[in-house]
Amino acid sequence: MKRRTLLQAFLGLLGCLRVRAEPKTEEWFCLDNCGDMQEFDSEQEALEYAEELIFNYGEDGWSDDVQGIVVGKVTHRTRQTNVVTRDMLDDEGEYNGKHYPSGFDIYCDYEMRPV
Repeated sequence: MKRRTLLQAFLGLLGCLRVRAEPKTEEWFCLDNCGDMQEFDSEQEALEYAEELIFNYGEDGWSDDVQGIVVGKVTHRTRQTNVVTRDMLDDEGEYNGKHYPSGFDIYCDYEMRPV
């Protein structure tokens, strides 16, 4: 694998931050041994990023931490469900017989849903 310059690596990371206007058909991620996760539009991008992380360990000899670098496909994401907004509440702070405390604009539950 060829060595990338710091500028090339930085520009590659900036590409991860772009706004996505259209829905993605697949989502991939790379998780490093510190728990930092980067998301990608393709498996290839995630693997290339993982290779960069692995390469950085190679300069100091073998480290068991390198085994913590993983690539995976996103199958589910947390989504808001049962959303109730402040304007849906009556004067007593209730909606459908349930009382909601003041101080929030949105009340909801969260569930894992397929992407």
